[in-house]
Amino acid sequence: MRMRWLVALALWSAAVAARLLLDEIVNTGPFLTFLPAIALTTVFCGRWPAVMTIILAAIVCDYFWLPPTGFAMEWPTTPISLAAFVIVGLLDLVIVEALYTAAHNSSTQHNRLESSLRLRETMVQEMRYRIADQLHVIMAVLEGSQIRIDSGANAEDVLEQAIGRISSIAHLQQIIDDGPSQERDLAVLLRELLDQVFYDVDVAVQVRSLPVRLSHARVTILCLIAIEAATNSLRHIFRRRRGNLFAIELRRLPNERLMLTIWSDGPGFDTGTVLAAADGRGLSIMQGLAAQLGGTLTVECRSGTTVRVEFTDT
Repeated sequence: MRMRWLVALALWSAAVAARLLLDEIVNTGPFLTFLPAIALTTVFCGRWPAVMTIILAAIVCDYFWLPPTGFAMEWPTTPISLAAFVIVGLLDLVIVEALYTAAHNSSTQHNRLESSLRLRETMVQEMRYRIADQLHVIMAVLEGSQIRIDSGANAEDVLEQAIGRISSIAHLQQIIDDGPSQERDLAVLLRELLDQVFYDVDVAVQVRSLPVRLSHARVTILCLIAIEAATNSLRHIFRRRRGNLFAIELRRLPNERLMLTIWSDGPGFDTGTVLAAADGRGLSIMQGLAAQLGGTLTVECRSGTTVRVEFTDT
């Protein structure tokens, strides 16, 4: 704050020095050098320092350059000259301030427009990547379905499972797209998706998640892993009435790592045998999704089936 007034005094002093120098070279108007000082003070120091410059300029001009010298006034010439200078100085202040404000506002609007365009470009790029990722997942689902049908699986069951997976992915995409404006909790999001998967079976669903902020891409991958695990449990356990509980938990580990645990009751299975069979496509998909998180997936089959995905939160 004090610096503005010091700069204004420096500009006024420079105008006085310039006027004294010009007085020795040419016979010029008494107020000539003070109008640029008023404009510069308005731009760099603001309105009130510029008003101070006008007042000080009127005083010094009255003393040195308006006849008679000193503070003796010649009526009505001296008062009219001073009044005219003050009016011109104030007009200079108002015009410069208006131009500076308009230029500043234009620059601010330009920067906001550039930021808006960059944000829109980023959103479009993210949407393209997201659509491409979802298409890859759908292709993997259809390829897995074709392999199972070629291996002798019931085509109707395979197509029903594929339709369920694609429907869940579409529902997931809709929820994720609405996420930024609604700030959905991950636990609420997972429960909505699991309700979509288990809509026609009697399954108790438990979801627990700590408050954590993850990127949309990582939330999408976690939800896809949950959908895949739920779909596999639906087919192998719940539709066969071999269990009735499905649970998901996301908790924090040391060293900025997270653990997603998915558990379902019912009989377990041998991981190596399932991966080697045509029905092991779901487990392979989950392993691929865990790799996209930069994490690891493990499966434990004791007292039900437990899937764990360990990954970093960045």
